[in-house]
Parts: sequence; structure tokens; C-alpha cells
Amino acid sequence: MEIAVILVEPEYPINLGSIARVMKNFGVKELILVSPKVNPKDKLARKFAVHAVDILENAKIVEDLDGALNLVNFAIGTSGVGGQRYIPQRSPITPEGLARRLPSIEGKLGIVFGRESRGLNNEELEKLDFTVTIPTSEEYPIMNLSHAVAVILYELYKRRTEDSTIKTSTRKDREIFIQFWRELMRVLDTP
Repeated sequence: MEIAVILVEPEYPINLGSIARVMKNFGVKELILVSPKVNPKDKLARKFAVHAVDILENAKIVEDLDGALNLVNFAIGTSGVGGQRYIPQRSPITPEGLARRLPSIEGKLGIVFGRESRGLNNEELEKLDFTVTIPTSEEYPIMNLSHAVAVILYELYKRRTEDSTIKTSTRKDREIFIQFWRELMRVLDTP
């Protein structure tokens, strides 16, 4: 499955560069910027991207959220605040819950992050398929944008690597393996 990170009106070059770097850490290559307030070629953004400058250079820029949503098959909104007062009539899930649902999502998944200053508004959230909220302290629930991207991409990456790399051997395979080692030990005359 392809994943695209969609940033709505990103405001700060340090966050933009840090997000590109995090994307590269977790194997996500597509960055879509909705009406950005910062240029992806900004010197500071490039500095903080480190070895992920290619993600900034290849970022797609669109005028509005609808333009970004046309580039993906399924879109998930993110919000630092959970509850019906802030999020349209839906219950947000955790990043881990999103990771569990990953296998059932077909096509390109867009993860939409709001502005650093005020997030996504209800009108924008209503356009999305569902919402993800990272559980945090009630005293200070709003995370830095680049940190939120890191948490969500980590959960998705963790799930994808768990599903693809852990394979159990069959009993027959284990017996063959043990027999091989026994024979090797015998040939080497090792007790």
C-alpha cells in the first residue's frame, strides 16, 4: 500500500524539513502540500530534512484539500483533540487502531495533517473517511506537527514490518534444521 502525507497549509520550514526526514525514516515517499505557507525549497526546511531533501523536491503542491484528496483513494484526518465538540460526528481511533485497519484499506492512503497553529477545521474533517487522535495528556494534548507525523508513521511502519517479516517455520522445517545441525556436529566431531 502506498501512503501519502498531506499537510494543510504548513507554516514552518523546520517542521516541514523534519516531516520529510521522518517520512524517509519510515519509507513514505509522497508529500502533498495544500496551499503551503512555506516553500519546500526553503533553506531551513532543506537543512532539517538532512538526507530527505528529495522528498521536499518531489512534493506535490495543490491549491486546496479537495485537490489533495483527488490524489488518494482513502483519507484519514488527524486531530489533537478528540470529542464531538471539535470533530464532526465520529469517534477518532488511535494510530495503533489505524495500523490494525491498514490491511483492509485498498489503494493509496492519504494521512491529512492540519496547520501548526490550528489544525484541521470541522469542514475539512468532514471530507475525510475517519479521524485519528494520538492519546496524550489532557493537560497538554496538542503535539508538534512533526512529532505527530512521526508517531503515526511509526505505528503504520511497525504494523507493516510485523506483518511482512515475522514468519514461523513449520515443524518439518525445524526438524530438518535440527537434523542438519546434528549431522554437522557429527562431521566436525563436536560434542
